[in-house]
Amino acid sequence: MQLEFHQPERRWEHLRVRHAARQRRLLASLAESGQQTPIVVVAAEGQADRYVVIDGYKRIAALEQLGRDTVEAVVWPMSEAAAVVLDRSLRLSEHETALHSTIITTNLVYDEWPNFLGNRPMAEALLSRLRHYCHTVEIQGPSLRAPQV
Repeated sequence: MQLEFHQPERRWEHLRVRHAARQRRLLASLAESGQQTPIVVVAAEGQADRYVVIDGYKRIAALEQLGRDTVEAVVWPMSEAAAVVLDRSLRLSEHETALHSTIITTNLVYDEWPNFLGNRPMAEALLSRLRHYCHTVEIQGPSLRAPQV
């Protein structure tokens, strides 16, 4: 889908690391070949025709520099929180984001994630990447949140 630049909200842009040389190469590539990869957005909660950018901040900035009016986007059908976690887990290099460590805590075992997230292929892709680069710590015993009597 085509979005005008006022439609996507760039809420997570401050988490991206900027590389001037990479941005110049992206700008040149977009000028020569056009946008080949759509940005990723989710629908903004409670706002018609508004979206939150999950991936593609640098492409948006470069397209704006080139004087374009629209950006090609794909809408992920999930919540903003789920999209941010999925995007973070899909990044193979910690250099792509300003976040260097991520801690995910849950009381769900891995087999329960597809039902919780509601999308088996997405959950399996997310878990595949998470488990490849993570340390899993399983804690047994009573909950420390439960009232002690």
